[in-house]
Amino acid sequence: MDGKDKRQIPMDLHVKRNCPALSDPRHNVFHPHFLLGNGHLQTIAASFASRITPQRVQFDREMLKMNDGGVVSLDWAKSGFTNDKLVLILHGLTGGSHETYVQDLILELQDMGLNSVVMNFRGCADTEVVTPQLYSGHYTGDITETVEHILKKKDYRMIGVGFSLGSNVLINYAGTMGNKCPLLACVSVGNPYDFMGAMLALHRSWLGRVYSYKMGQSLADMFDKHKHHFEDKLDLDAIRNVKDIVSFDHLATAPIGGYKTVHDYYRKASSVQRIPDITIPTLLFTAVDDPIAHQELIPWYEVEANPNIILATTSKGGHLGWYRDGWDNIIPTKRWFQRPVAEYIQCMFQVHLLILACSKGKAKTSSPNHSHCQKGCCYHYKIKNQMDRDLKAALGSCPWLPHAQKMITSPLMKQIAVQQSLSLALVV
Repeated sequence: MDGKDKRQIPMDLHVKRNCPALSDPRHNVFHPHFLLGNGHLQTIAASFASRITPQRVQFDREMLKMNDGGVVSLDWAKSGFTNDKLVLILHGLTGGSHETYVQDLILELQDMGLNSVVMNFRGCADTEVVTPQLYSGHYTGDITETVEHILKKKDYRMIGVGFSLGSNVLINYAGTMGNKCPLLACVSVGNPYDFMGAMLALHRSWLGRVYSYKMGQSLADMFDKHKHHFEDKLDLDAIRNVKDIVSFDHLATAPIGGYKTVHDYYRKASSVQRIPDITIPTLLFTAVDDPIAHQELIPWYEVEANPNIILATTSKGGHLGWYRDGWDNIIPTKRWFQRPVAEYIQCMFQVHLLILACSKGKAKTSSPNHSHCQKGCCYHYKIKNQMDRDLKAALGSCPWLPHAQKMITSPLMKQIAVQQSLSLALVV
């Protein structure tokens, strides 16, 4: 093919065309439920949802033994689909396949004809702990072995989705694997990004300390079921009576994981430091009013530096909430986030097919490391609620983050709207 005949199709163009809930101002408006108008109410509703909502997805469970003797469980959603497209889902802290946010996404994916499997961490969702090793936000050994196992079963085209702590694990995995990552793309929802910063922000308010207490108790309850593995190693009474999540991580997570201190664990576990190393298309989806994953920790500069990342923010939504308004949702049970997330996943599968078609024909694909880009590029979809509808490219208006506001005026940020080249730019 002659060089004059080549033209590049930036990745963001595919996203704009195929993800209206993410990029189209007519459709990317999140209307929070009228009873859940702030992040705290959305978060509280999400925390109670799985306790009162019946199971809507049926699973086939597979127990997978790790190299160290531990086990995770894989819950394969029953769908009847025989295609090779699979979405691997990682749940949040002490969660599992039973969580409503997990099942909301699975149902949306099934409407698109996509298969799903949930990896339940050690000790979660009735998965036994059989060795003195727990899961954590830093440990990526289990997801590494799980992906390898799944690909041995069938040559799936696989995309990963993580929620909260699971999204931190997923980003750590994708960044650590770099160019060797076998996933086609990944989606991070409600990621805390920076564990140290998140804990400091969480404990600045009395309500944040309530969240911390509840998360600590949830971890202690999970640990109590498997404490016999740690009787000679840890102070079990102190763990049973923890007052916050930091205390649990200090008494259990850090020593079990071999970290020098709890702060050593937080610093090493923070996925924000691995965002620059991600080489696959990635969507970061977060609510600005999330009280768990605080707004000041949103990785603006890291997104700017990595052309493979799309950042989408909503001003409302809380932590894994996003309960929408509507006459069909008077009692808040229906979420909104799964639509833009599922559209992005479907789009990434479509892009992969385009890449395969180009590679088999006369067309070629450009290098995934963006050697053609002289400057870093990023794209930010600021999804609005009904009080603030306009979609803005680049970083948008960010009054909660002064340094991001200043970046808008830089020559680089002004060029981004016309210089988009996210992930693999197809050369056809």
